[in-house]
Amino acid sequence: MGIYRYIKAKTTAGAKRTGSAAGKVVNAAEIAETASATRQMLADFWATRKGTGRCETFQNAVVRRGLTEDDLRALHRQHSIVAHATLVFFVMAAALGTWHGLQGSQAGAMAGLGASLAMAGYFIRAAFRAAQIQRRELFAFPVFLRQPLDWLPAWTLPAVRSTTPAKRQVRHER
Repeated sequence: MGIYRYIKAKTTAGAKRTGSAAGKVVNAAEIAETASATRQMLADFWATRKGTGRCETFQNAVVRRGLTEDDLRALHRQHSIVAHATLVFFVMAAALGTWHGLQGSQAGAMAGLGASLAMAGYFIRAAFRAAQIQRRELFAFPVFLRQPLDWLPAWTLPAVRSTTPAKRQVRHER
């Protein structure tokens, strides 16, 4: 029941007056019912915020989105270009902010710091997506942060590794 319908039902039914404070009706049963409804609403809200618990693999995501190998290569290339470009701008902004800071300009130093933080965010996001495509795995962001050698993505996507073992060549001696 919506809160407005609840209030309308209570006011038309006539709430029992057990006491009043500045003209407001105080009823313990209504307060308990409102608290219970509010608690249930919050519990429902937090249950939906926790997610569905869906665990998807990289291959499931590729199939769900209908991506081909060429699409994956294009996405990897796009994220790789963004990561490299934002890394260059990050270094430039950090250097400019440092130079302004050394010159005594606090405004320039703060502008450089802000720009470098924005570029760092773009860089990390693009590098993370490129690493997921490159490893063909949907791993968590903290796992990516613990591996700084993987932060700068390759320009091209490596060839797909075969999941089936290679056939062994057997030599027959005569």
